[in-house]
Amino acid sequence: MQTILLSLFFSLAPAKTDSVYICNSSRAYAYHAYFCHGLNRCTHGVSKVSRAEAIRMRKTACKICY
Repeated sequence: MQTILLSLFFSLAPAKTDSVYICNSSRAYAYHAYFCHGLNRCTHGVSKVSRAEAIRMRKTACKICY
């Protein structure tokens, strides 16, 4: 049971992948993991970009999911 819970926890943790999600609003300032509820507030659409591209766009890591 403990093994199942630990594997579930790690599967929900942000993956160290190169892809992140950003809101297309001019006010958006963070990049997010795909499951982050912070993206629910976005009303301008969401784009998948590389983490390097998000950093070039002056986005910072989300405080909820990273």
